[in-house]
Amino acid sequence: MRLRIPRLRPGRARRRRPAITAGAVAALLLTALSGFPASTASAAQPSEAAAIADAPLVVPTDKGKVRGAYATSTRSFQGIPYAAAPVGSLRWKPPAPAASWSGVRAATSPGDVCPQSIGVPEGAVLGDEDCLYLNVTTPRTMSGKLPVMVYIPGGAFVSGSGSFYDPEPLVDRGDVVVVTLNYRLGMFGFLGLPELSAEGGAHASGLYGIEDQQAALAWVRRNISAFGGDAGNVTVFGESAGAASACVQLVSPLGKGLFDKVAAESGCGLKGSSLAQGEAQGTALAAAAGCVSGDVVTCLRGKSVEELMARQGASVVNSWGPLWGGAALPDKVSARLAKGAFPKVPVLQGANHDEGRFFVAQGTFGTVTADNYESLIASMWADAAPSIAAEYPISAYSSPGLAFATLLGDGAFACPALKSSRLINGQTRFYAYEFNDVAAPSLVPPSEEFPLGATHTSELSYLFDFGFTLNATQQASANRLIDYWANFARTGTPNGATVPRWPTYAPAGQVQSLETTTARPVSADGRATDHHCLMWERVID
Repeated sequence: MRLRIPRLRPGRARRRRPAITAGAVAALLLTALSGFPASTASAAQPSEAAAIADAPLVVPTDKGKVRGAYATSTRSFQGIPYAAAPVGSLRWKPPAPAASWSGVRAATSPGDVCPQSIGVPEGAVLGDEDCLYLNVTTPRTMSGKLPVMVYIPGGAFVSGSGSFYDPEPLVDRGDVVVVTLNYRLGMFGFLGLPELSAEGGAHASGLYGIEDQQAALAWVRRNISAFGGDAGNVTVFGESAGAASACVQLVSPLGKGLFDKVAAESGCGLKGSSLAQGEAQGTALAAAAGCVSGDVVTCLRGKSVEELMARQGASVVNSWGPLWGGAALPDKVSARLAKGAFPKVPVLQGANHDEGRFFVAQGTFGTVTADNYESLIASMWADAAPSIAAEYPISAYSSPGLAFATLLGDGAFACPALKSSRLINGQTRFYAYEFNDVAAPSLVPPSEEFPLGATHTSELSYLFDFGFTLNATQQASANRLIDYWANFARTGTPNGATVPRWPTYAPAGQVQSLETTTARPVSADGRATDHHCLMWERVID
């Protein structure tokens, strides 16, 4: 069964609700595991020259004209193809150019999401392979070229879509242009297979989704000026798997020149799998699909989306993602950061204090009990489970679930983020953060028995509109976060007149703590102690 997401209606009021509920978004967001001068300009300030009229709704691109729609304060163009549909013989190949069109193409509804099955009925598939589309949102009135922020959505590399995120708050207050995009997910984006690697040559296999993102970034460089964006000032940012993607783009030889800054929320510490590991997984999948001899690739390309998705598996833990070993990612992200093998653009990255609570509250690991505690740890970290369990004794927490959530957040997010900070430190202008705002609305419903804290995805409710009504305290925090992010996109530093000062990570090793009513620098060493990072570095890579 193939499901499609309802289309957003054009021209709706500012606080329009998303096409799917916040709870569904939560399920779809599950995740696997530069010297620029400072500026005192506020991101929230309008352009110096007064805007005098609505920006046009018909805009030319290199493939044809598109017609968008107005909302109260923004202008949006949805469902613009940035590459050809990766179907038939184009399945598991680098993205090909999109076809041109004549006349004016309607751009008032998002394109299909890429095939995924998280958060939908068992046996159903959401989306379609013809999914390589992006969306552009700008202020309704504009003057001069605005900074461009290209958002890569999260979702464990198996779910998510740019159309799930309404960037109106960021566009409106930040005075920026935001692009959201789709990229191939799961086996369609990251299948490793010896036969595909042989076919792709230097491109190898397992990086199709990463190359999709690069095709979208190239589209932005070519076209965004027509929408009022500054093609010479592009920030690529993302959350969770989107943050991991942003950091892959930072170190990818094929990503060089496609962006000017990188911001990564909860995911720069991607470990990933090698090409050899991915090819072994792909060979097993091909056999399960009945493609075991002869032309395996042709056999797999002949299978329907539903047949293949049935073999992909429903797990979001250590399942799919970029394989290092091909042209787009020659080595681990951490290895390339350590070597300085990346353009020296400004970087901003960090994690949330209580990342793991999202997954336990969402039920990703089922019910955590004292009996299955160590086996759940082993499902993530194998032989290190006894050491990890000893570091996080259940008796030190109010429940086994909270104990597991704490170690999960530390081991999969907080400590990898701090390690990435040390690797980047001193090589470029770099800002690190920890999100500590426990008042931020969560995409997972809160409960008195299991406090969510500042959990995974919770900062997104300040940057995007998921239909929450923010109280005064939350709105002040949202304004501060938007100002930081938009300042960074504009100038390469998050600092500005409306926000507390945020020091660079070097030389003092300072991390900006983003709290409920303020923001302040704290010691990276203190964060490492708080998250047991010495133990994590001792027992795992």
